[in-house]
Amino acid sequence: MDDVKAPRDADSAGSLRNPAGVSESEIRAADQPERNPGRGKLIFYSDGARCRNCHDLNDAAKSTGPTLTEIRKKYTKPEEMLQHILKPSLKVDEKFAMWVVITDKGQVHSGLILSQTDDEVVLKTAERKTVRVAKTEIDEMKKSPLSLMPEGILSDLTAQEAADLLAWFGAAGSG
Repeated sequence: MDDVKAPRDADSAGSLRNPAGVSESEIRAADQPERNPGRGKLIFYSDGARCRNCHDLNDAAKSTGPTLTEIRKKYTKPEEMLQHILKPSLKVDEKFAMWVVITDKGQVHSGLILSQTDDEVVLKTAERKTVRVAKTEIDEMKKSPLSLMPEGILSDLTAQEAADLLAWFGAAGSG
């Protein structure tokens, strides 16, 4: 599959425009002039932000999704990072693709494939739980077009908190 780059969502002055119906308050979060990475770090490690449930700073073994260091390297511009946080299903890397497994008993499991053998599929759920399903029990297994990361992940934060969080993401692992 070819990688298609999304167009830059900024006007000639560099201000963010509204991509794909994202609310103005979310867009302003990346446009705040007074971003504070120190506050962003506190927000990340607080109970209010849900990012740390799936993303560690550097340790891939502790992350369900990419580490913050990987994200920072991939999305170097705040507006790019914001777009993928607000619309996580816009582009999902193959290694982080969500799979849905439906068993012959009607159980539905979703997560990232950790391993797959002739006998079983092992998934890692969004809750970081490991689920093993025998292949003989699988009725259907398909890759989802949706990201395991939920949309609206910043909804519990104010625009300033989101801006501070983005500022810390942009600086994470740089020093």
